[in-house]
Amino acid sequence: MPDTRLGPRRGRRLPDAPRRDAVDKELASLEGEGPLKLRNRALVELVYSAGLRSAEAVGLDLGDVDFEQEHVHVRHGKGGKDRVVPLGEEAAHWVSRYLHEARPGLARGANDALFLSATGKRLDTSTLRRLIPHPHRLRHAFATHLLEGGADLRTIQELLGHSSLSTTQIYSHVDARRLRKSTTARTRVPERRTRREATEWRELQPGCMQPGCCLRELIAGGMSLPQETEEQSRMSSAVDSFLALSTARLAPRTVDAYKRDLRDLEAWLGGEPDGATPDQLAAYVAQLRADGLAATTIARRVAALRSFYRHQVLLGVRPDNPAAELELPRRRRALPKTMSPGEVERLIDAAAGTTPRALRDRALVELLYGAGLRVSEAVGLDRASIDLERRLVRTIGKGSKERVVPIGREAVDAVRRYDSRGRPYLDKRHRSELFLNAQGGPLTRAGAFFILRRLADMAGLEPGRVHPHLLRHSFATHLLEGGADLRSVQEMLGHADLATTELYTHVSDRRRREFVFPSAPPRSR
Repeated sequence: MPDTRLGPRRGRRLPDAPRRDAVDKELASLEGEGPLKLRNRALVELVYSAGLRSAEAVGLDLGDVDFEQEHVHVRHGKGGKDRVVPLGEEAAHWVSRYLHEARPGLARGANDALFLSATGKRLDTSTLRRLIPHPHRLRHAFATHLLEGGADLRTIQELLGHSSLSTTQIYSHVDARRLRKSTTARTRVPERRTRREATEWRELQPGCMQPGCCLRELIAGGMSLPQETEEQSRMSSAVDSFLALSTARLAPRTVDAYKRDLRDLEAWLGGEPDGATPDQLAAYVAQLRADGLAATTIARRVAALRSFYRHQVLLGVRPDNPAAELELPRRRRALPKTMSPGEVERLIDAAAGTTPRALRDRALVELLYGAGLRVSEAVGLDRASIDLERRLVRTIGKGSKERVVPIGREAVDAVRRYDSRGRPYLDKRHRSELFLNAQGGPLTRAGAFFILRRLADMAGLEPGRVHPHLLRHSFATHLLEGGADLRSVQEMLGHADLATTELYTHVSDRRRREFVFPSAPPRSR
């Protein structure tokens, strides 16, 4: 009998895992408006943030993404195995936008597929390969970046769906190889920081089903990967200094947005942005317009540039702000869309029930409408933020500004019922947040969107039209229609500028004209 041990050994190549900046650049290249652009961004975000294979991503159905429990159910993976992967907040944001804004326009009949082609059919893997030449590299990046952040091999094995741990171990060699390259090129990352990152990862194990479980949230939380050369490290030092200072005075989401915008400028310039000239920045903004980016996106990027160069002027690095004279695209200010009081009542009544989740949903809708809260403000409330006796809600809004908003008896009763009868059954981890998901973790923005869409469907409303900010618009408009003072509404909404609140007076006037002259010609209204 031949001895099989004498056969040739099969060499195993290390996976080709792109670095974080390369992944961010690929994702940024997919940014744009339109159904197909949103679908492409959501698809690639999900592949990277959940470490999915191409066939697994395009094989997902609508019911496989659970925004409330914040996970993705991968059915029939390699070898016919099922697994559950946490849904990161970045991926949840883009998938939610795709479902809300793009998928209804692509659907052609009853098709349960999550990702649809332009003809309404289930997307195939060839489309993904056209977007990203080698989609499996994003899966390699997912595993490698998690290891570099301190994750353990067993956890990554479960997330990737590997049957053998030795398959997952190959990524540890990629991690070690990068570390050796980084060590020879510049000073090694301090061991104290590595331990802290590992602690953060252990606190965010996939079992918690929290929005920060996945890679993109860990990176956004401050974890940086080793750079390849000292020159690349110096190239981003000015940006890193600005972002570190901004963290103390700006909201975390604003800092994350500025980080993406400045990295994009760095990539476009091909070097350090400190010495950029006004002509270069004007050409950069022109390129953004040519790429078809929305006016709001371009305005935000210009704001990031102005803030960054203002910081450079204050430090004395340069004498002028080259972004000060950049021309902003004209933004057409549309009137806010609202719901009628009857539609709001139907939406709230759809949350009737005595189960813990039904009580939570009723309290959430009552607060979003009864206090005019933003969705991030609502899901960020602690139990101590609400004074049920005095009927007041204390919240931290945009710009880290605190405000106190009165709430009605209906909202107080709904919150009291949820807090006494529903929340104790959801609070499995002794959390301080008011609104919890089914796993006992804090409810996320994506979870709130999902709840409202489900209630809208139950109420016979158009699910794609109903979202948390629509209730805030309705709150302001109904107050003004009831005779409320404009300044009072401004304070309750937390608007810094009265002109922002005045938009709701135009909505109120328009609805009044439509009510008084329902059959009058348009020009006479």
